[in-house]
Amino acid sequence: MTSADVGILLTAAILPVVQKQHQLLVTLLLSNAVAMEVMPQAICSRFGLAVGANLVWLVKILMWICFPVAYPVGLVISFPVDISHKG
Repeated sequence: MTSADVGILLTAAILPVVQKQHQLLVTLLLSNAVAMEVMPQAICSRFGLAVGANLVWLVKILMWICFPVAYPVGLVISFPVDISHKG
């Protein structure tokens, strides 16, 4: 398996989560506020795709837990963005 194949697999793993970008943002902010802990920037910047793909299951669980707050806030955040893009 080439590195390009690995990149495609990793990207496919995180794509469903990343497509819900505003809900994901609110979920990560809420989770960070609760945990008050951030992964070292060096790990995420160098191996961000691999870390994301391997932890997508955890993010999906967090998105489910935070859904009652994250989804409505995500909608509110995306509303002005959607309007400005339709311009």
